[in-house]
Amino acid sequence: MDGFSIDSFRSRIGATFDVAVSGGGRLVTIELTEVSELTSHAFSFLFSGPAEPVLAQATYALTDVDGAATSLFIVPLGPGATAPMVYEAVINNAPTS
Repeated sequence: MDGFSIDSFRSRIGATFDVAVSGGGRLVTIELTEVSELTSHAFSFLFSGPAEPVLAQATYALTDVDGAATSLFIVPLGPGATAPMVYEAVINNAPTS
């Protein structure tokens, strides 16, 4: 994924990403299901994943089918209406002073 713009992620809705889980090298596949604008500088992503293993709140390298990796801090939100587990990542691109 190139850069952290809302449009670069909106075009990836439905894409799957492999997440390496520490302690054994196991991969968990999650799917980008939603991208929402929070403010003019911030947006969030929702990912769906399997019920097990639950990924702890942490920064993970998400690797797409092309092998490109992006590090995101993701937070487990819990089971969703249509997914065994839902995760969220928030990006804040507000300019710093």
